[in-house]
Amino acid sequence: MRVWPFSSSKRSEADFRLALEEARMAGYTDAVYERILATAQGEGEKDVAQTSAAEFGVRYMGAALAMATVDPPLPVITPSVLFGIGRSLMCTGESAWLIEVDDELRLTEATVKKVRGGHRTDTWRLALEIDTPNGLMTEEVPALSAVHVRINPAVGRPWTGQSPLALAGYSGSMLANIDTRLRDEANTPVGSFLSLPDGVSSDVVQGVASDYRKSKGGLVTIERSAGGWHANPNGVGTANLVRFGPNIPATSLQAHKEAATEVLGVMGIPGILMHGGGGSEMREAYRQFLTMGVQPLGAVVQQELSHKLDMPIGLNFSRLAAADTANRARAMASMVAAGMPMDQAQELADLMP
Repeated sequence: MRVWPFSSSKRSEADFRLALEEARMAGYTDAVYERILATAQGEGEKDVAQTSAAEFGVRYMGAALAMATVDPPLPVITPSVLFGIGRSLMCTGESAWLIEVDDELRLTEATVKKVRGGHRTDTWRLALEIDTPNGLMTEEVPALSAVHVRINPAVGRPWTGQSPLALAGYSGSMLANIDTRLRDEANTPVGSFLSLPDGVSSDVVQGVASDYRKSKGGLVTIERSAGGWHANPNGVGTANLVRFGPNIPATSLQAHKEAATEVLGVMGIPGILMHGGGGSEMREAYRQFLTMGVQPLGAVVQQELSHKLDMPIGLNFSRLAAADTANRARAMASMVAAGMPMDQAQELADLMP
């Protein structure tokens, strides 16, 4: 009988096919029907957000924003808030925070469920959902009453954002699928087969399947018709041990690395920062991360904060750039040697005193 990966072991293949046929008769399309069937068989599309590479990128970008220096300093814009904005933008393409003013200014994280209004942004109203210890609460507010940062908006839809993970497309699906295959391979039982002489009790053979699953690196015995014991010159019997366990091909690991690199690239993070590399390569990758990943994202965040809090707000990432001081100093020296004025070279290299 075929084994199906149901959540409940009591359900048979016949039960599931009957349920699917009822779904088809109820009017579901063939696409939905096939997707349900593929999911039940463990063949459905996997979620790239569940991969370690995605979590690395989400945490990396959140941590980078959390290191920003806020100018002017505002108690309400904490590293925790900036970290949350970074994570949300990477996961969903949006980050919403309800603005509340009573004794003090507060920002409460929320999820935008719907945006209503016309083509002008000042007519928009946001339906927010806020998670609390007592459950979910909903509130509809004017767009000006909430910080709503968005990245990667679809063409013609500026009121919503798109997650880099969603935009990773086939590369994201490939990474998730390879991750799943590697997990399944790594979950293979580990141990060794020991061949025994002919005539050993059949109970040994009957218990192999059970022993295999429970081996955890131990020894599994199995009968062998050719005889597993061989006499050596000293007359002492020897046995052949056959090791079994995960055998992940190098090509699978390489494909996983390349898919992870592409997904991280969509998030604005060079893959080498996760996988590691030479010193000069890592420094260049870090510079690219700051230049094309963190600073553009910071510019979008500070623009929304300034607009909604009705005051100029800057996010300075000089503390992150300090790790790249040596490279920027060399760049400045090269520009000065080429005849550029010192103050201009300092400004371009971001080394102004």
